Amino acid sequence: MGIGKLLASTEKITARVVMARAIISGALGLCAAAAYLMFPSISTNATIGVACVLSSLGSSAVERLFQKWLVK
Repeated sequence: MGIGKLLASTEKITARVVMARAIISGALGLCAAAAYLMFPSISTNATIGVACVLSSLGSSAVERLFQKWLVK
C-alpha cells in the first residue's frame, strides 16, 4: 500500500522513502495481528476489518509519527 501511495504522489522516489513506506505497511500489518492475539475469539472478518481500517487511516498517522520522531 505504501509503495502504491508513493507511486501515485508527486513526491520524488528514493530508496529511503520506499523503505520507510514498506516498514510502515509492515508495522500496520503487525497491529492487525496483535488485535487477533489480544482477542483470540475475534472472527476472521473482524480481523480483516481491523487490518483495513489500520491500512486506510493508519498509514498517514504512523508516517507523521515517524517523521516527527526522526526529525528531532
